[in-house]
Amino acid sequence: MEIEKVAKSRKLYSCILCDYSTCNKTDYSKHLSTQKHQANHDGNEYCKKVAKKIICCCEKEFITTAGLWKHRKVCELYNKNINSIIAKEIKEDIVIENNNKNSESDIKALTNLVLTVVEQNKELTNQLIELSKNAGNTTNNINSYNNNNNNNNFNLNIFLNETCKDAINMSDFINSLNVSVEDLEETGAIGYADGVSSVFINGLNELDTHNRPIHCADFRREILYIKDDNKWYKESDTKSKLLQAIKMITKKHISTIFEWQKLHPEYNDPDSKQNDRYQQIILSSMPGSTIEESNKNYDKIIRRLAKASIIKKK
Repeated sequence: MEIEKVAKSRKLYSCILCDYSTCNKTDYSKHLSTQKHQANHDGNEYCKKVAKKIICCCEKEFITTAGLWKHRKVCELYNKNINSIIAKEIKEDIVIENNNKNSESDIKALTNLVLTVVEQNKELTNQLIELSKNAGNTTNNINSYNNNNNNNNFNLNIFLNETCKDAINMSDFINSLNVSVEDLEETGAIGYADGVSSVFINGLNELDTHNRPIHCADFRREILYIKDDNKWYKESDTKSKLLQAIKMITKKHISTIFEWQKLHPEYNDPDSKQNDRYQQIILSSMPGSTIEESNKNYDKIIRRLAKASIIKKK
């Protein structure tokens, strides 16, 4: 009877989100103060909230990403959707590419207008310098200083159109890049943004600086110039040309997935290590599962490309 009374008095303390339980209240209190518990619950206030659910495309709900990951290995609907997602990504890229071509004439017209204004300002500056030559030594020194500054303002134009006149077009550069199986596996290990950046920057490093299709004039403000159709264009605020280039590299990653499948026939076995690698490669070859995540990864890549393309002014 005494044993039965003790058994009835035992109380189980459980933390559902951490999958932890104990009959010892002291141990349970210690668990609540652990880093694991704090991380899972995102602070004390989170404990009072309902855990955010993660939903698979088959509408099954999970509390943790680990649970979702394990489920996706055997989810038929998820695996069937992979190829359709890839096809949709490629189709969207084609639409974007066509839209960019439609607006190309407007971009050329604007570029020509800017170049005309620049030339007019240059002529006016030269006239002012000629008029001030006879104004005395002090004035001449000031004019010389201003003249040097004005020349520096136009160095970018000279650098792009003269020094870098033989640079490769961005579209030709992207077409020349090869995403190997090794590149694909590296992307699976380090993630989409790092993987795509690596392929892009490694390709740039193989070219002489003056032959590269991209240069950054101002890293802080992300002022970039892209060579395309045998002309230099200042990249727009939306970074449309770079985004198009990034998505072309993404398609190269996706195409290499099929080659990886042939080399790893056990990729479709949910119990194999090859399947784990395959799932990671698939996820890392896509910019993101949401628009926000995709845009964040695109921004990371553009920032890294800008840093790798900064013009070294002498």
